[in-house]
Amino acid sequence: MRNTHIYSGIHSKHIEDLSAIDRACFGREPSEQEIRRALRHPHLFTFITHHDNNREQIVGYGLVLPLNRTAHKAIKEGRMAEEEIGSKHIVPESEASGIYIASIASLPYHPKISPLRMVSLRGRIVGYTLGPLLRTPKEVFAIAISHDGESICRETGMVPQEYQGSLQGLKGYTSQLFTKSPLT
Repeated sequence: MRNTHIYSGIHSKHIEDLSAIDRACFGREPSEQEIRRALRHPHLFTFITHHDNNREQIVGYGLVLPLNRTAHKAIKEGRMAEEEIGSKHIVPESEASGIYIASIASLPYHPKISPLRMVSLRGRIVGYTLGPLLRTPKEVFAIAISHDGESICRETGMVPQEYQGSLQGLKGYTSQLFTKSPLT
């Protein structure tokens, strides 16, 4: 019996698990703005959980933000930091100027899950997060902050663009903007 499940929609009870993943992957806590945004727009998250001894723990998540034209352009041009994205910038996908892949992350290790299974779970969260975006009629974009992020962007047909923003790469990686033109 598998103890993992994929869900869409985050709740306040999941914030500590998301914080643990952010600490492990990005070396920082989510900001208050990011937590408020998560609670106001829970449907923008896709996450994978592991159940053990009556405890559900998020082990990976994806966050996709449909943005209005102002935020879409400002993020790509480096004039707006990701932490500045607020509710006024997030719109229904049908009204979005662009779809921003803000984050895909997972715990690097879990004591109750084999390393091979964790690799499989990481692949699943990437697929569930990005799969629907491969067919969208909107521009999809991301800022890769690691070699793994760059690989994901390239594998999904995204093209690197110049980026002069403030989002810093991890472990010496130089952040890169990637875009995928809308399907026509």
